[in-house]
Amino acid sequence: MKKLASFLFIVTSASLVQADATGTSSVSKPNDPLYHEQERYLQTIGMEILLQSQTAATTVADFVVVTIDTGVDCTHPDLAMNVDMVHSKSFAGGNPCVDDFAPNTPYFGHGTKVAGFITAQSDNGIGIAGVGARLVAFQTASKSFNGIGDPHLAALQAVRNLPHKLVIVNASFITGDYPAMREAIAALKDKALIVAGAGNNLRDAGAEKYWPCSASNLFPHVVCVGGLGYDNRLSAWANYGSVVNLVAPADLIMTTSPGGGYEKVSGTSFATSLVTGLVAAVVKQALVERTPISDITPAMLKEALLAGAKFNPFLLESYPLWQIQKPHHAWAPGMWRNLQLILSGQLVEPSALLPMNVVGINEALTGRREFIAGDWISIWGENFSDKIFRADIPPFPETLDNIQVLLNGKPLPLNYVSPNQINVLLPTDPVWLWPQPTQNTLILVRLNANGEVETDSAVLLPKFSVNYQR
Repeated sequence: MKKLASFLFIVTSASLVQADATGTSSVSKPNDPLYHEQERYLQTIGMEILLQSQTAATTVADFVVVTIDTGVDCTHPDLAMNVDMVHSKSFAGGNPCVDDFAPNTPYFGHGTKVAGFITAQSDNGIGIAGVGARLVAFQTASKSFNGIGDPHLAALQAVRNLPHKLVIVNASFITGDYPAMREAIAALKDKALIVAGAGNNLRDAGAEKYWPCSASNLFPHVVCVGGLGYDNRLSAWANYGSVVNLVAPADLIMTTSPGGGYEKVSGTSFATSLVTGLVAAVVKQALVERTPISDITPAMLKEALLAGAKFNPFLLESYPLWQIQKPHHAWAPGMWRNLQLILSGQLVEPSALLPMNVVGINEALTGRREFIAGDWISIWGENFSDKIFRADIPPFPETLDNIQVLLNGKPLPLNYVSPNQINVLLPTDPVWLWPQPTQNTLILVRLNANGEVETDSAVLLPKFSVNYQR
């Protein structure tokens, strides 16, 4: 029995240059007057240093982005030139270019807001900066819908019949897991990357079976996106869990709204649209560099996206391990670099040491049963190493040769003993700690060959006392 589908958002209110293989570049800001409202979160995902010469939509007819959503304002000044009026269609009895929901209702303008970053024209002197991808609007929510069938299923089935060779589907909806939905998703494995939102209910998206997000563990062409808050910590309301592949900014996203307007919105729908836009930008870049579109597959795009996602230690601060699970965020330079590697037949993961593995923690210098502030503790495990990946990358703070130990996102002083032991000094400042011992997260991280921080092993710190009297 399928669940009632719904969209994933919360409404809260009213030219870039090329990155080289290392992700470095000079930055040229677009002249769009609202770009300053976007700069904060576009920097978080590295979009500023990805080539975005957005004077026109990609002219390659074989590539398109599809939004499965409410209607899109096809006449919006920032969107109009990039909307594909030929293939846009309503599966809910309405008009794909008309949003017929009343203002101030939950669905109103959702499709136009999702389309903003994906489709808006950069460097045109108006509105926001966007990827300028060609957009096909599939309307699946309308006041005209008679309630028969699942419009989202029909839209997914219709993606297969589009003439384009490569499609990115922005799926800002949740529905149930049932055979026809699985079949429709499976049928797109060679044609479409499906980028889905995780939802906004602070639940395990996998346990709740929020499809298509929950399909990310089943299909190589489905990506599930969670949310980052305004401070780049995990969102306090976004769904989480093992099906969530990565996170992107989801709070106060400046975007287009019906009637030619702009507003700030929040929700995993808009984190999803940022990731869709990021992937579309990377595809456009590859096409500009004359990569045959037949060489790019949906599974390849997912692999490049996830391998290039960036670990952010801030995601660990004040969040218990159960809520983290995948502490990485979407990162444009990482995806672009890894797509280049894949296209050249190379491994997307740089040569690295074996993954670190924590097998136990105990007191290094005391016989007490509980750890207290100021203790040295020993972390025992496998494949700890003091080797440096690259001599030109300096160690990051509180490290030994590019290995770092974090407690709730804060680096701790450490002492390397052997490939099987690291000693760590616990902090004396109680504000670093959760009152419950089972919520204090200890994580080992290190720099990879590209100088990027990646996580290798995380554990809940056991037996931690909140008694700071020595």
